[in-house]
Amino acid sequence: MFPFVNIRRVLGNIVGWNRPNQSRLLVIAGERDKLMGVSLMQKMAALYRNAMVDFFAPEKLPLKDVDGGLVTFEVVGGSGHHIQNDLYWEDGAGKILKFLEQL
Repeated sequence: MFPFVNIRRVLGNIVGWNRPNQSRLLVIAGERDKLMGVSLMQKMAALYRNAMVDFFAPEKLPLKDVDGGLVTFEVVGGSGHHIQNDLYWEDGAGKILKFLEQL
């Protein structure tokens, strides 16, 4: 799959990087997604984490990101591509709610 998003632009439009105990970006995947599978979504989360090194001066990189904490990756078990329309939509919504509550 070719990249169609400017990662630096996305990161630049997210606020609150100075809040050390909060994740700032959520990548969520459906376990049975045939279009954008779990491994592809894991790679996308890694791209965002790696881009943070270039986005921030190394000495200003938020400490929590040492373990990737600024980018959260979640998998909705049993779900396909359209998580919001899937039988497991409540599990997906719960993961999103948990992310939102920590903001």
